[in-house]
Amino acid sequence: MLLKSIAKLILGFFILSIFFNFGLLNIAQASWVKMNNNTGADNVSNDGHATGMLPLANDFSLDSSSIPYIVWEYDLEDEDGNYLEEDVFFSKWTSNACGVNGCWTKMDGTAGHDNLSGAVVYWTMFPRIKVGTDNIPYVFWEYHNDIYFSKWTVGAGPSVCGMGINDCWTNMAGTVSGNENISNSGGISWPFSVELNANNAPYLTWGDGSEGQNIFFTHWDGTKWAKMSGTLGTDNITNYTSPGWPQAHYPELKIGSNGNPYILWLDDLDSNVGGNKDVRFVQWTSGVGWTKMDGTLGTDNIKDHDSNASGLNFQLDSNNIPYVTWNDYDYSSGDAAVYIRKWSGSAWTKMDGSSGSDIFTSASYSYSPLIQLDSSDHPFVLWIEGGNDLYITKWSNTDWVKMDGTSGLDVINNSASFGNPYFKLDTNGRPNISWVNGGTDMYFTKWSGTNWVKMDGNPGMDNVTNTGTASVYLMALDSSNNPNFSGFDYLTSDIYFTKWGTFGLAPLTGEVNITAEVEPSLTLTLTSTACDLGSFDSVNLKTCSYGAEVSTNGSAGYIALIKSDGNLRNATNSIANVSGGSVEAATESYGLATTKSSQTISQINDADSDTFYTQADCTALKNQASTAMTASALTTSDQTFASSSGPVASDTAYLCHAVAITGTTPAGVYAQLVTITVIGNF
Repeated sequence: MLLKSIAKLILGFFILSIFFNFGLLNIAQASWVKMNNNTGADNVSNDGHATGMLPLANDFSLDSSSIPYIVWEYDLEDEDGNYLEEDVFFSKWTSNACGVNGCWTKMDGTAGHDNLSGAVVYWTMFPRIKVGTDNIPYVFWEYHNDIYFSKWTVGAGPSVCGMGINDCWTNMAGTVSGNENISNSGGISWPFSVELNANNAPYLTWGDGSEGQNIFFTHWDGTKWAKMSGTLGTDNITNYTSPGWPQAHYPELKIGSNGNPYILWLDDLDSNVGGNKDVRFVQWTSGVGWTKMDGTLGTDNIKDHDSNASGLNFQLDSNNIPYVTWNDYDYSSGDAAVYIRKWSGSAWTKMDGSSGSDIFTSASYSYSPLIQLDSSDHPFVLWIEGGNDLYITKWSNTDWVKMDGTSGLDVINNSASFGNPYFKLDTNGRPNISWVNGGTDMYFTKWSGTNWVKMDGNPGMDNVTNTGTASVYLMALDSSNNPNFSGFDYLTSDIYFTKWGTFGLAPLTGEVNITAEVEPSLTLTLTSTACDLGSFDSVNLKTCSYGAEVSTNGSAGYIALIKSDGNLRNATNSIANVSGGSVEAATESYGLATTKSSQTISQINDADSDTFYTQADCTALKNQASTAMTASALTTSDQTFASSSGPVASDTAYLCHAVAITGTTPAGVYAQLVTITVIGNF
């Protein structure tokens, strides 16, 4: 039986309407961009006085429209290195400020940044920001061993903000301009942990050395900073009285869907300096107080063995069940491992409900674990292994598995040291991971469903900063699952921001001011919308071709892309994609070539030896038994087959599809659908 393949083509290209009724405009491809969608990164601080070598020296949050709000430490020193001023600065992106392109502004929309701390000297550090569902920023920082706070208050009025000013930075009550001291004990031990509840009320916990070393807590109850019971002040959760070596520190806070706080921390109550550290946990139980997970008063010691704990991280599932991870170091053996436990209703257990902890370890040092839960409450755990690799695994209901569901761990390896990893699951439950590699650049990769890929879908990892001087970069996913990054560059001492977006798109809320009289234009004409490879045989190549003619007055020309909906196939079988760079007779393979040079798709060989690359070369290769055709595999991701660097008229590229089979290729009718996309660069 003879074989026949029909490859049908559809036309598709992106268009953006310009709201002056004079034409259609095509835009460029996605890339790492500034907030105005030019390629690169925004210098947000732009003064050379930011600090950020420590993970807590800058922070950012996205509002409901995915607008970034950034806070950072500012240091001003004299020529001898003496501190003259330390402050907490704030800036946000305002798309309709500074003309049509937008700029980084104060909260009131004027260019520049707000000084939230007020030009104080020394020990102003570790700012944290939360943007509420009301799109109001709530900012916390440490100053002289206390925690300070400020929020933006809309409608505070001139009596609070000053003559003629209605909106300003105030205390939580909105009654005093500037900031307020929340902890007011002089014993703060960073880091502290903050969250907003469903009503945008802040909850705060920290380690405090004013009365021993204890875990303190306070929250805004609607009228005042209060204990969870509602009385004025702070809860002392641990109530240790011995001075000296810190007993309770590094707290982490989460607020459950029930509105109650859950707190995890490291505890040295039963250890000496350099001794074993416990992992302790507490929850607020309404009507009872601060309790263990079983509802009895006190705190849980989660760790079930003797070793030195650090690197705490936890998440609450949809039923407010905590999943806790940490790393442990054994001083006697030098080994380290990552542990995870969950509350199983009556005890802290492994994921399968049995006693003990799930342990991830190897011959290397395992540390810095992070945990995320998907919408089905399955935990994903990421950690650094030996300083060289990132490992990740997920729970599959019965076992810890790789992202593809097979047993084991995924290793994300680029043969260099990792630092400051960040880990988020997108709305599809797929991991997005970033890290600073070797203290030089910030890298990113994500799980596509089948592979670890860059943001453009190609296998591997993105070098997002590409400066060689990146330090700590933080990651957040916006409403479109695109990563946003803010971080510190130690060469310039500035805070930078970048995101994955569409290069060349005007800001959504900006204006397009067209003054030229020449209308932008882009046209694509296909010489055919079907490509018939005819009847295959095991002796000769079979080819078919068509042309794509592009005209545009785009100042930077155009790019033309092609992708397929899958292999050349029927219901049960498919033709193997070309490997090795050419389709050869009597060898099962299928591929594509273009008449253009320097494209992702290979240029067709000059089959008729006329020193030109034309459609005739494709025709000359048809029914050839001895001449192979240079070709690329046609994939489901966009590949370029033609482009120009400036305006063109009737620029035509010919695409040649070629197939070869063997005598054992299954009989049948094979088909494929491809999409042609042309993007104008104006």
